[in-house]
Amino acid sequence: MILAKKFVTILCDDIRREVGGKASLIGVYNDVILVSAIPHIFSKLCLFVMLTDVNYKIMPAKLSVRVVTHENEPIELEMDFATPKQEGEAKNANIGIELSPFHVKCAGETKFEIRINDQEKPVIIHKVLFKTK
Repeated sequence: MILAKKFVTILCDDIRREVGGKASLIGVYNDVILVSAIPHIFSKLCLFVMLTDVNYKIMPAKLSVRVVTHENEPIELEMDFATPKQEGEAKNANIGIELSPFHVKCAGETKFEIRINDQEKPVIIHKVLFKTK
């Protein structure tokens, strides 16, 4: 069984929660992030995940995020997932993941791997390339 029919991930500087459950994404990045020098420290880097047609019967109890580069030690973090909605409510879900501070120690590709519960294989992999200007 799959958790959702579609996953969309967006990397940004900040996620602000608004009235009515909306989210505002601040400073959205594409797949290449240019920084003035490496190493570089972001005060905050956020990953916003949108799930479409969620299967609430297998909604995870916890989410784990692993940040992997070719030279750095992987960063691991776990978070409890919000209580699943009841049947008949919204079929889509949004997840905001905040990494603060976020250190870029080397140029090259970085992967954000998201796993649900204790699965070995990630359900989402978001890739970005860090380069100097």
